[in-house]
Amino acid sequence: MFSGKEDRAISLLDVFRKHNDEMFALVGRDFTLSTCNRYEAALGNVSKFLYYKYKAKDIEIDQLTYSFISDYAFYLKAIRHISHK
Repeated sequence: MFSGKEDRAISLLDVFRKHNDEMFALVGRDFTLSTCNRYEAALGNVSKFLYYKYKAKDIEIDQLTYSFISDYAFYLKAIRHISHK
């Protein structure tokens, strides 16, 4: 407040997008394009889950709970039919 800068809540999708941007910047050095495309797909799945479960476009990162993660895992498996093999 003293510096004139306002504290802004950090959102889940903002963190995810920043991560993905950093990964894309490392394509050809540490990551492949196909890996980064999977990160983008994961971002899309989180976004769809937020709307499905909460009718929200995003949430603050401090709202993440164990039940959020558990519900998301169930959503991926039961609703989206995505599983790890």
